[in-house]
Amino acid sequence: MKRISTVLMCIVLGVCAAFTLGGCNAAKDNIVSDPKVLNVKIYRGGYGTTYISKLKEKFETLYADEGYELNILAPDPDMVATNVYQSIYSDSGIDVYFSTGTNARDAVAGSYGVCFADITESVLNKAPIKFDGTEESGTVLGKLNADMVNATISHDGKYYAIPYAEGLGGLAVNKKVLDRFELELPKTSEELFAIAHEIMKHANEESVRPFTYSTSGNYYFSSLICYWMKQYGGTEEYEQFWSMQNADGSDMGLESYKVFDTDAVREMFAALYEFYDQAMAAPGSLAQNFMSAQAQIMEGNAVFYSVGDWMFNEEVADFSDKLNDITFIKVPVISALGTKLFGTGGGNSYNFSDEKCEQVLRAIIDGADENKELEEIKTAVDEKFSADIKIEDIKEVCIARGSYIPKLEAHAFISEKSDKKDVAALFLRMCASEDGGKLFAQESRTGSPFAPSAGLDSEYDWIKSARSIPNDKYAEPFGIKATGYRAKMGLTGYFTPLGAYVPNNLIEDEISIYNDLDVKIKERSVYKTAAVSKVEYVVSEAKKNLENGTYKPMAA
Repeated sequence: MKRISTVLMCIVLGVCAAFTLGGCNAAKDNIVSDPKVLNVKIYRGGYGTTYISKLKEKFETLYADEGYELNILAPDPDMVATNVYQSIYSDSGIDVYFSTGTNARDAVAGSYGVCFADITESVLNKAPIKFDGTEESGTVLGKLNADMVNATISHDGKYYAIPYAEGLGGLAVNKKVLDRFELELPKTSEELFAIAHEIMKHANEESVRPFTYSTSGNYYFSSLICYWMKQYGGTEEYEQFWSMQNADGSDMGLESYKVFDTDAVREMFAALYEFYDQAMAAPGSLAQNFMSAQAQIMEGNAVFYSVGDWMFNEEVADFSDKLNDITFIKVPVISALGTKLFGTGGGNSYNFSDEKCEQVLRAIIDGADENKELEEIKTAVDEKFSADIKIEDIKEVCIARGSYIPKLEAHAFISEKSDKKDVAALFLRMCASEDGGKLFAQESRTGSPFAPSAGLDSEYDWIKSARSIPNDKYAEPFGIKATGYRAKMGLTGYFTPLGAYVPNNLIEDEISIYNDLDVKIKERSVYKTAAVSKVEYVVSEAKKNLENGTYKPMAA
């Protein structure tokens, strides 16, 4: 899952998803041609594969009289989307796939022709099937957030797959280290960095650093980039960043470079530079892969890592005695939002100091985390700060806090070449039931779009914390996907001049406030200064490439 760097550019960063299809070479697979036996292929990685064997038992028990069975083929970790399409094109004999990184448009209108069967009427518009054979009320489609799934499972008004895992992007945290230093979980970026610099005071004697990361090409940093941009700029500006379209839906054309020239981008880069300050990274971070980075968190060598909730499942076997040392949190709200809304330079009527902006921001976040109503939050904040905070400003903070990135790129679908589509449709409807969702969540230790409450009662703080995120009162899922004019130009990357893996570019700039582990030599303003320069470069390069035709619609 994490080896496929391009997957995360899609709205739900497929990497994050549970299973990417394994290599489907029919010569290696024991294909059964019986019309009552479904040949099923699933990716080995991320969330494991025990789910599919458990589901096999449920399906075969329910349809024992009909004689329907599942032939679970050998899981494979090396399949990418193109291999899935090629497998079907080559008539592999596989009926049902569980994969990551595929999308309906490519699967039915790509170079391999129609690969996925249309399941609009046979699955999406039908009721899910419980393990006892009864049907749920409503339809499979009715259980899904249409805005989040349409981009990958539908094309031209028809549906070709179902999502079966809901992973989340955020921060892994070693709370045991925080407890040792008597530090609390951060809810704002200022709190995050205050904790980081406090930990740096103990870096020598404690052999711990605030951060770790992998520079080997995965897109886990997307949680930082996209959270901070959306939190500061809001939904409309964030969507314009990804679409390069005006408010009326028209293409920005040569003006597209302006989506990079915003305070949201500048503030995001300033925070990102601080997060990727090499001096605050655990030794080895510059050369490690994602598994090594995760091990740094599990061992307590680092405290924060930008990752997804699937990390827990990948570390269960190797760190069974340390699973309650860690937890999972949303990326803290960028503190610049507080100064934007309440500070002296934001054009508002509050004119609070930076310190008070941070305090007000934190107080509103606390109310949002307690699922309080906007009016209730306003009353408490006004009383505490002798203020008159506008409801719309409180709402903006609550939405920023509730915004989260779900990874819905894990798909189950039926091969267009399968001659067992009716039986396969029954199987997918079972997968889409509350029972099927709970089974997946229990076995994979993550979320399911079909069982949103699964995991809330877990014995592990990591799972409970992760699964509470989509259930928060102000939860607002958002995606990472080029649309509109940006998609026409094929500019799927965040900032094309910086290459695919943005942190590598920032790390190479070697921006730090430390010349030793425990000696600050500069003020934190160096991060913001570097961010301004970086944005100037990105904007100038984008403008130049638009004007000289380097960036142009792919159809041209």
